[in-house]
Amino acid sequence: MVWAAIWDQSGRKTDIALERRALDQGAVPQAGVLLEGTVTRLARKPLRLWQGQSGSETGLAVYLLPDGAVRIIHGELDLVSAPAFVAEGEAIRLRYTTCALGRSGVVDLYNLDRGDRFMCRTGLATLTAAAELLPADRGFLDLFRGVAISTHGLPSTDLPGVAAGTLVDTPDGPRPVESLRPGDDVLTGGAAVCKLRWNDTREVVAIGQTAPVLIRAPYFGLNDDLRVTPSTRMLVSGAAVEYQFGTDAVLIRACDMVNNVSIKRDHSRPVIVFHHLMLDDHDCVSVGRCRVETVLLSDLLAADGAQGAARLGLGDSIPRNPVLDRPAAQALLALLPGARRAA
Repeated sequence: MVWAAIWDQSGRKTDIALERRALDQGAVPQAGVLLEGTVTRLARKPLRLWQGQSGSETGLAVYLLPDGAVRIIHGELDLVSAPAFVAEGEAIRLRYTTCALGRSGVVDLYNLDRGDRFMCRTGLATLTAAAELLPADRGFLDLFRGVAISTHGLPSTDLPGVAAGTLVDTPDGPRPVESLRPGDDVLTGGAAVCKLRWNDTREVVAIGQTAPVLIRAPYFGLNDDLRVTPSTRMLVSGAAVEYQFGTDAVLIRACDMVNNVSIKRDHSRPVIVFHHLMLDDHDCVSVGRCRVETVLLSDLLAADGAQGAARLGLGDSIPRNPVLDRPAAQALLALLPGARRAA
């Protein structure tokens, strides 16, 4: 995988030589762009948020329309989200991938405040050069808190996952997650033995709300610091859970746990490789005394824009335990020992 350029609010996160190499490479079978930022205002006329270097005819162009819709134009592609998709003060994230075969091209537009999503397969066979995606003017970077341009496809990173090096408990003792293969036995949070049925690796860009979450040991019973994707859910149980929610255990998303002390966003590297695990039945694997959620089949299908997620059974589409929203998660964490532990 090759990253042409990555920027965050502090500036460039990759070497400028990578951008020059991508420009010299010419058209590639797959390419992608990730844009994340907050809409500060809606104008009376369409506001151009992004323009690729190749000009209006071939370069990627993204517009914010007066009615709050977002328009994406690239070659034959011309898509518009629903009106009022974004309002002033709300944050959006655009993941756009092109494909020369027309099989994996996707537009994935997400309202980070409301959770609304506009996602579709493009179905267009498109050879794309880095110049079509890289900004025609550096001023466009000021409109976003995170930008990433790649000369490979950008799969969704909205899946539970742990970073390379994480020790997952197995009947034979802890093993690095990268050594696990389908068919291997792992221990769940309840100490049951389950077989791993599927695994995958994906790169997460450390910008904005796509940035991984770092959970500091010994919080959550960890022996070592744990890096997870923002959408990874942790299983929490105990007296505080039973008292507040009337159930034995709940799931909390890592992004909703961030307190910038014991749990924070990890911007230490531009890109981090994560490993995603799936069992026969949705459950949590054991990492020390911490219980980390595995991938739901419905989440995997939905994240990559595949069809058929709506026809899955409940066991493949709904987590086993209730999932807390951010206010409830923050209220619970305030009661747990170590939640405000100094870094």
